Amino acid sequence: SPAILISTRVCGQDVRQVGRKSGGTYNMLISYGPKMAAISAVCEFLLGYAAIWVGRIIWETNGAGLALFFVVFGNLFPAFHKLSGGKGILTMLGSAAALSPVIFLLMMFVFVLSLVASKLVTFASVAIAGLFPIFVKAFANDGLQLAMAVFAAGFIIWAHRHNYRRVQEGKEEKFYFGDYFKKKAEAEDDDK
Repeated sequence: SPAILISTRVCGQDVRQVGRKSGGTYNMLISYGPKMAAISAVCEFLLGYAAIWVGRIIWETNGAGLALFFVVFGNLFPAFHKLSGGKGILTMLGSAAALSPVIFLLMMFVFVLSLVASKLVTFASVAIAGLFPIFVKAFANDGLQLAMAVFAAGFIIWAHRHNYRRVQEGKEEKFYFGDYFKKKAEAEDDDK
């Protein structure tokens, strides 16, 4: 899990012990800022991308389908980190890019549109997870890919269950692109 490894080795504390207590990139953003989150995001994305290519080399489209499921599942429940990981969104996006650039672009469009409309990362994440199997069916439906996309999306949606509760209780923070960086800059100025 890149977020856990980066936070422990570079930031000196496991990201699961701060912020939202999650081993994912969004918690890296909240807890350690945009630089650490960007590194974590790129690593998670590349893991998803590489898994599909390795799966294809081993067993063509069926291998890509199995790799899709296991890379997302591994991000959610990493064996080396007591089965406590991230939410699987970036590994799913990396997998989507490897399956078909069209799927990736559609998912990014939906994510940004959902985030701008709702100001909730949770809503945008669940929106692309829910649409992922539909996009796979339309643009990359070979072998086990569709079945594994359904399972991966289901686990991702399930992993966001605590976020839904926070949304219902009005405790889920809204994400404003400009305000986020402005608040970070103000916090840094206050620390000086």
